[in-house]
Amino acid sequence: MGALLAIDGVVRYRDARREPVTARPCVVMEYHPGLDLEQWCAEHGPLAPMLAARVGAAVAHTLSAMHTLSR
Repeated sequence: MGALLAIDGVVRYRDARREPVTARPCVVMEYHPGLDLEQWCAEHGPLAPMLAARVGAAVAHTLSAMHTLSR
């Protein structure tokens, strides 16, 4: 499934598995260097409302695509 999921602006999905010690599910994504959202906000302050909405929409779109492809 990892090769199938490539969405513009989002790192590619590689695998889904269970964490070996706790058996909690986890997703393996490709590495992308840079700041995560928490680090970015610490440096630049909170996201403007429109940008926050765009980020939220992109996350929702990506999760929807992952759920659709995992069926």
